Amino acid sequence: MATVRELMAQIDAENASAKQGLEGLAQVAKHAFITRRAETVASLVDELVKEVGYEEAMMLLSGEKYAPLDETSPTKEPHH
Repeated sequence: MATVRELMAQIDAENASAKQGLEGLAQVAKHAFITRRAETVASLVDELVKEVGYEEAMMLLSGEKYAPLDETSPTKEPHH
């Protein structure tokens, strides 16, 4: 099972990928691409909820306890 940090990094990556998809593909491709990203994020969120529980997952996802990982700080941990 993935760690919370890994799940949050994957969610960030999928969301970034979906955002990039909005900016460059044909309309039909955009819809399919964004749908796949949303489905993947939903699956990752489900896994996160199983790992830490619903309340904690919502706090992490809302940013209350989470600062997204960035390329300049690959070892940054979620705030607790």
